Amino acid sequence: MKMVKDVLVPVNLKPLSQKALRTIKSLYESFDSHFELLHVVPESPFYVENAELLQEAISLRLNKIKDSLQSVGVNSATTNILHGAAYNSIIEHAHTENKNLILLDRENMGEDDGIDVTIDKVVRKALNPVWVVNPGENEHSGIKKIICAYDLSETSHRVVRNAMALTKAFSCELQLVHVIEKNYYDWWTQAAEQFDAFSKGETENAQKFLRQFAMNDLNAKEVYLSGKPYEEIINYVSKEQPDLVIIGTRGQSSLKTLITGSVSEHVISRVQTPFLTMKEQNVFEVPSRTLVENEFGISELLTRARQLKKAGFFEEAIVYLKRYLQSPRKNMSAYDEIAECYRALEMDDKADAYLNEAKHIKQKLWHTKVEKEIRTKHIRRK
Repeated sequence: MKMVKDVLVPVNLKPLSQKALRTIKSLYESFDSHFELLHVVPESPFYVENAELLQEAISLRLNKIKDSLQSVGVNSATTNILHGAAYNSIIEHAHTENKNLILLDRENMGEDDGIDVTIDKVVRKALNPVWVVNPGENEHSGIKKIICAYDLSETSHRVVRNAMALTKAFSCELQLVHVIEKNYYDWWTQAAEQFDAFSKGETENAQKFLRQFAMNDLNAKEVYLSGKPYEEIINYVSKEQPDLVIIGTRGQSSLKTLITGSVSEHVISRVQTPFLTMKEQNVFEVPSRTLVENEFGISELLTRARQLKKAGFFEEAIVYLKRYLQSPRKNMSAYDEIAECYRALEMDDKADAYLNEAKHIKQKLWHTKVEKEIRTKHIRRK
């Protein structure tokens, strides 16, 4: 199942960096994703006058980039050319084509003067998740360590779930970082013991927030810091040098609403490591109820449910499993699997209900079988 089905890769007409190629390869190997290489041509009289010649030249360059993907084993890529303002075209195309992810290579997309206008605007305005490949210091292959910064919002709920799924997919380490803002308390008192009490309460709230997620099978650790959130996150990322920082943003017009104040703007502009920002959409393709009802065969329902369950999307897996259990040809093991999903969501009453239903069905099948055998023996005697 392609849980990260479609990835948009906007490119300039120069090679992708080796780090970007490794990132694309990791996504391809983990999710069998399809990649669309997109180049946006600015509207200009020069292009209109030389349209045919430039179209051919651009296509040749894009095909060379596509060849570079094939050289690292990525065999599912197409090319596309659009016209207009780069950031507007990228954002609109990603939205209308339902891309799971926009992947930007800073070495490829960066402006010559060092001001990455397109990258900045795509990160700020796109509703789709955006993965920016920064040059950074880690040059090893693959994703080994992820840092996820979160607050206690609904946006962070989505961020943490996706961070967990990526951690499982890449079999890597996950560090969940929550910052208790010290300045928040300074306006009222400078007393250390007062802040300690506030900090303890905030830490307990963060721990309660994380208990919503089933992390028993993850290599994950919780990190609690205090101070100015953006400074603490930047310093921690600099010390740990992860392969990916995952962070949530809200709204379309500004990055200044992450966690508190202008945290996201500061973090994203200063970290040297690759980062993934999220707003209103999951990185992973999750099911709609209509899609489940109408478009999947019985065996596919079970396959997708197991993929979602493995990635930690228990609520979505339940949608598939419930539809699967409506089939007369169902496998009884699905009852155990839906119970496991409910257990992971700490809904033990529903888990027990499905296990009891499975037990009742098995007993009924057994009695039916015994009755059939008795009738068969009785008829033979006659």
